[in-house]
Amino acid sequence: MSKAVFFAILIPIIEVWAAIQVAHHIGWLVTIALLLVISASGPALVRRQGIGVWRRAQRRVEHGEVPGREVIDGVLLLIAGGLMTFPGFVTGVLGLLLLLPPVRSLVRVAAEAWLVRKIRTSATLVRVSVSGTQPGDALHGDGRVISVPSHPVDPR
Repeated sequence: MSKAVFFAILIPIIEVWAAIQVAHHIGWLVTIALLLVISASGPALVRRQGIGVWRRAQRRVEHGEVPGREVIDGVLLLIAGGLMTFPGFVTGVLGLLLLLPPVRSLVRVAAEAWLVRKIRTSATLVRVSVSGTQPGDALHGDGRVISVPSHPVDPR
């Protein structure tokens, strides 16, 4: 089972469980009203934060800088909006947390580190013609040579 399928099944189960727990404490009508308020307020809160990110990005571009941080913030705000629009307490809280600049900053740092690792791994795998290798060979991240045959391999 892929991770996406696993989470597509797990998230609704967690959300239903959380809604039942909340409903036991505050009642079903208040729970449903609260879920509606969270889902309805998400886009407005994200739009408000997004305008600030957009203005910062414009200022950086005007100064000849690349707005990389602002692009990542924009993506995180889109994720926050999606989480808050999905009806549920757990996703709503996660979305609200992403709206907080300090939390978004921590997630951004982690996302940047992950992206740098992915780029380094990809760049290492495509390096060719290194001492002791043949054209078409690539180096794995730990220095092992991965031979890539120059002719098609017959599957028989």
